[in-house]
Amino acid sequence: MRALVDRVLKICEEVSSIGACAKCGKCCESPIFLPEDRERICKHLNISKTYFEKHLAGRKPCPFLENNICKIYSLRPIVCRIYPFQLFNHGLFLVGVGSCRLATEIYRKIYDENRIKSNIVKIPLIELEKFLHIKGANNRHMPKNKKF
Repeated sequence: MRALVDRVLKICEEVSSIGACAKCGKCCESPIFLPEDRERICKHLNISKTYFEKHLAGRKPCPFLENNICKIYSLRPIVCRIYPFQLFNHGLFLVGVGSCRLATEIYRKIYDENRIKSNIVKIPLIELEKFLHIKGANNRHMPKNKKF
């Protein structure tokens, strides 16, 4: 499972670097901190796990979100790193289609259609990898800040 999570993380970093994120904070509404996230954040902030559990975990929106900016961006939880994707036992899903600009752009590019049928869509990992491979090949000589 960890290998799959690492693969999804790598793909999501590539997708996010494309530049369609509006920094709206929708991905920060209900944070989920995995044990490795908690440990990494506590260590970096020099706080105890007890303090984290009592004062930070479970808060909505995320306690590290300020003016739609993540105060711990380089340490952000895995769930945040893969948004607008969510990984479940039965596959990888694109969420927030229609409400998240990045998710909407990904949906439109992968499925080559403008009409949105659902706000959550199962995405075959191979399709996402093909999309990124094609996108990367097409953008080699384009400016880095160029959006889709």
